[in-house]
Amino acid sequence: MADEQPAALRLERAKQDFEEKLHDALRAYDRRSEGDVEIDLDLDDPTDGPKGGDVELRTAVRNLAEAFHAQGVVHETGVTATHLTAIDSDADGTIALNVKYEYPV
Repeated sequence: MADEQPAALRLERAKQDFEEKLHDALRAYDRRSEGDVEIDLDLDDPTDGPKGGDVELRTAVRNLAEAFHAQGVVHETGVTATHLTAIDSDADGTIALNVKYEYPV
């Protein structure tokens, strides 16, 4: 019955799910890596050079973004996740995450 819910509510849930999956990927990376977690990535530009994180992490983030964009409600509303910044500067395991979204006019 999810299709009976307003698109705005379904979109918000899709964004929350996307950001939870990003947090999971970042925490998994944090457990495997040494040093601080830091990534700054343009999600809509596959040629964006490395700005933190390794190739595996950037690939995982891009795959999650592709899956997010492929969801029906995301495609239907025209919303795109364009940029991701994540950092755990003091290595305490708490990762600050910011995802920028663009909404059609």
